Amino acid sequence: MSVPDVSRLTDKQKECLRLVAQNLNTKQIARRIGKSDHAVDQRIRQALRALGVADRFEAARILAEAEGRQTYQPLIYQTDGLAPAPEMAISGGQEASAADPMPPHGKTPRFPPLGGRDNDLDAVQRIKLILSLALMIGGTIAALVAAGLWVMSFFSEGA
Repeated sequence: MSVPDVSRLTDKQKECLRLVAQNLNTKQIARRIGKSDHAVDQRIRQALRALGVADRFEAARILAEAEGRQTYQPLIYQTDGLAPAPEMAISGGQEASAADPMPPHGKTPRFPPLGGRDNDLDAVQRIKLILSLALMIGGTIAALVAAGLWVMSFFSEGA
């Protein structure tokens, strides 16, 4: 397959294709170069015809390769301004060091309960604990409702 000749492109067409290579759309390119959307589309269409390709990204890739630029962004999701990982991290009110590392990405950190020690209950024990707490809360609410009705009965008898 022959490599298209980029020398047939005008400087303005090359400018538009360089911006296409940066993943800018027509409107963004138009704002960047101070031209209308139509003018940008026209330049890109002419560049596509000159290079004999059907896709703007293919044309941008061909130009980038001819100019010796990278045709991909190796670290597209990583910014330059990331701070290095701290040596010490705070976990559960106490400092965590290299001996007590933070959990790997995607894992939920384990924080100790209010009593200060880890919870080592299995799934069945946790369900039993939750059900017993629900029953206690339900009993407390029922007792409060019954007490409220009992107090209201005194007010209704006197009327």
